[in-house]
Amino acid sequence: MKSTLLTIFLLSTGHASANYCFNPRPPEIHNLDKISTVTSKRTSETGSTSTSVYTYRAGLLRSQIDEQDLSWLANSNTRYVYTYTATGKINTIDSISTVNNKTTTNREVYEYDTQGRLTRVLAQKAPDKSLQIVATCTYGPSTIIELNTAFYDFQPQTLTYTLDDLGRVRQLASTTEGSEGETDVTTFTYQGGTLQRREQRISTRYSPLRIEIDEYDNAGLIVKYEVKEYDKSDKITYQNVRNFEYQVDAYKNWAVRREYVDYQGKKELMSTEVRAITYVK
Repeated sequence: MKSTLLTIFLLSTGHASANYCFNPRPPEIHNLDKISTVTSKRTSETGSTSTSVYTYRAGLLRSQIDEQDLSWLANSNTRYVYTYTATGKINTIDSISTVNNKTTTNREVYEYDTQGRLTRVLAQKAPDKSLQIVATCTYGPSTIIELNTAFYDFQPQTLTYTLDDLGRVRQLASTTEGSEGETDVTTFTYQGGTLQRREQRISTRYSPLRIEIDEYDNAGLIVKYEVKEYDKSDKITYQNVRNFEYQVDAYKNWAVRREYVDYQGKKELMSTEVRAITYVK
């Protein structure tokens, strides 16, 4: 079977989200006040492995260690340490990352307004460097505007979140500096208070239309990921479908997740992720 890119963004639970001001994705772990550690190991059909260890205290993530063995690229490991405000909001995130014996450090600092809303994220890539702005958040009656800078070597972006009457994100529009003519719009559909569907439509100078769709079950677990790319004649030039199956423990947290790909009409196993969760007695 021909190789395909790993859907890393579906499996990531770290802080390096593309969304600082509002993250509409459902949580990956429930009943955090009952958890002390989570150890997750993912093995793909290509032979690569990734292991993450999360440590919790009083329902808050305190540290995270990620290790990846990508035999065809590089090995890496990153450790995150989290601190919180008195009200339980993220205060700082310190990280130390090593890739092929090269080590880098980073600190993020989060600032809030009097209503407890995130207003700025700042960062420094080394202890002797000054803090620089990574993102700012501005709030309106039904919108949130997030401005992301080029601190992490990406093009600056403007994210516009449109909220429904319940304060949930129903649409997210992204504009990248230098590519204002391109479109990137994501819509979110809810049912019974739970996110059911995420659909992202991207149009660029290189790809007339790319559609990515996530589907979730009533527990907030992703069960399907699909991507399609179209040419100027609306003909499909690329398609990939992934399905996910779970084994769930007594606390409604998944213990095993299997990822399958539809390839030439057959269902093939792409990866298996096993989580060992230690609960507080």
